[in-house]
Amino acid sequence: MHRTLTAIAVTSVVTLASAHFSIPPADTPAADLPRAARPQPTRYAVIPIKGVIGDDVLPAGFREALALVVRRKVGHVVFEIDSDAGDPAAAHALVDALREHDERLAYHAHVVRAAGPALWLVAACDDLFVDVPGPAGAAFGALGQPEATSDLAALAQHRGHSTVIFRALADPAAEVYAWSGSGGVVTAVRERPPTANEGGASELIDGPTSTLALIPAEAVRLGLARDWALRDVLRGDAWKDAGDFAAKALAEATAKARREAAERARDMATIAEWHGLLGRHAARAEASDPAAFSDYRRDAVNRSWSDASIARWRQRTDEAIDGWTTVVKGIQQIYDKMRPYAREDFDPALVDDLRDLDVRAGLEIKRLRTNRGRDGSY
Repeated sequence: MHRTLTAIAVTSVVTLASAHFSIPPADTPAADLPRAARPQPTRYAVIPIKGVIGDDVLPAGFREALALVVRRKVGHVVFEIDSDAGDPAAAHALVDALREHDERLAYHAHVVRAAGPALWLVAACDDLFVDVPGPAGAAFGALGQPEATSDLAALAQHRGHSTVIFRALADPAAEVYAWSGSGGVVTAVRERPPTANEGGASELIDGPTSTLALIPAEAVRLGLARDWALRDVLRGDAWKDAGDFAAKALAEATAKARREAAERARDMATIAEWHGLLGRHAARAEASDPAAFSDYRRDAVNRSWSDASIARWRQRTDEAIDGWTTVVKGIQQIYDKMRPYAREDFDPALVDDLRDLDVRAGLEIKRLRTNRGRDGSY
């Protein structure tokens, strides 16, 4: 069932045990078992999420990559995340795509750097990994959307992550304390615990005037992510890389979308240019209208225009008809260029102007043709 971010039930946390990476213990090494009795490795696909979400990572390509993973019956996806910018709407579309395959796929995030819209994808994964010490700088940075704090926290809770941390990543006013109990386990909490009575210790990690940012080691200490040499684990007998087909699908779909976007931009620019030219052609047609001139001379005997005046009238009529015909053809060319797109893609003023100009051109051509044979007689 498709759900929006605000429809997530924050009172329940559903995380399947099979969704987490683990290596089951075995009494007998797999290599010593008969081939038929050896456990089959779990296949996974790697999808890189790098750069600007909505530009370098497009929802259409992301959906295609996930759909291909499902079609090939691969049950796990590892997202290699290195992104700190992008479009929030595109990030929401990525999360929606994950939900479509929740019952078929488990999602794992290997976070190099995640800030901004990338945090939506991170919060939607089943488990998180970082490399310690990892690259310089924060692995988890600010969301940049304080108004979305509750939605991000709800998404994180749904996947079993710390709502305290994800709230602080979104809301600069949120505080985070690291509470270390008597057992030595560190927990992220929103308020300073009463350390005197609990036998533990607390420290302020993020105050009310700053937005939380976590380096890999701190993310591990607070329980947000696991310090795991993920690549080494995935090279073991229990896991098998299904190949780079998903990454290729994402790259190809993204490249295709970029080509289509570039073509669309060119088409829109061409339409705007052609629309501007229509006005010039209409002005020239108006300027050629024979009724706009008064240099027609009458023959004193026949009470009609002179032969030279009749010739001028008809020449100007033909020029005006040609001008309005050019306008009609130009409008048709614009309509042909607009055909692949929805009406809503265009400025209503443009659509109305084309319609009105098309009607006017037709009426002008009809009038001019009707009056072309005038000779000025009365």
